[in-house]
Amino acid sequence: LSAFVASIYFIFYPRGAPLIYQSTSHTEVNHINRKYSCEYRPSNLRECYNLLSPHINRKPAWFFLGDSQINFLFNFLTYPYNITRHREAKEKRCGVLDYYNFSKADMWNPPSNARNETHVGNQTQGPYDFGLKNPFCMDLLGWKNEMLESSIGNNKTRFVEKLCLDYASDVEQQTPTTRTSQETMILYITNQLERRNLHVHDTVCVTNVGIHDQKLCAGKSDELCLQIYLQNVGVYLNLLQKVCGDIVWIAITPVFGETNRPQKNETIYIWNEEVSKIISGYSNTFYIDVWHAASAYRHIDNVHFEWSYYITF
Repeated sequence: LSAFVASIYFIFYPRGAPLIYQSTSHTEVNHINRKYSCEYRPSNLRECYNLLSPHINRKPAWFFLGDSQINFLFNFLTYPYNITRHREAKEKRCGVLDYYNFSKADMWNPPSNARNETHVGNQTQGPYDFGLKNPFCMDLLGWKNEMLESSIGNNKTRFVEKLCLDYASDVEQQTPTTRTSQETMILYITNQLERRNLHVHDTVCVTNVGIHDQKLCAGKSDELCLQIYLQNVGVYLNLLQKVCGDIVWIAITPVFGETNRPQKNETIYIWNEEVSKIISGYSNTFYIDVWHAASAYRHIDNVHFEWSYYITF
């Protein structure tokens, strides 16, 4: 259904020329230690392939963690094994904890300084929209957790799992022992690995967050919002270290630029640049720059691209 709606939207959406953003105050992302980063180029995949393949090839457990951009990538994966088990959440926005088989916290605590009908608030964590009014539900619309599993003999399996995540830090999914969705997700992955007798070095985590985080910028300066985002990303990356042998961080893609939306390309460009600096300090984390590659494709709405972008990627 999501794909059908998006395809209809694509037909009628006023599409502009591919966006090329030239920063006047920030240089290209060339300061990164190139050992841990690459620029995705559809015409020449060798740079990213050579960087990633020695580290992530043939690992049995893959997790795709993020919002709709990660969900689209997952949906267009060419899965190379025979699927022997397919599992998905029964509900989309409000089915995360049920999918995890976790109990809800006795009381759901909203983010500190949450916005309300009369005040923009001073939030540093999500949720900001639907999840703020509906405890234990996501802001993210139209997606749900999902897993594909393949038996490879000798009681061993390979699997790839998509776990939805709106923000770098949010309090949507709270349990009796976890306060944030990120902590809850890490606990679930830990349990998954233990049940399968797998270890951290068996896993790859592909992730991105940032599109929804820009909603939290309301009423804040650009500098303060950047500081909050980077702090949340730092906590998130440290949590991922507990369960991810290798991490592939996909940069935030440019947006169409609708004036009534909180996402701005100038902000995205700077956030990507600063996150890449953080990532360069982790020996097991890789950064994929997609800015120029994504800019060559047309948008179907303010955030998402025509299918060929995700298929190629």
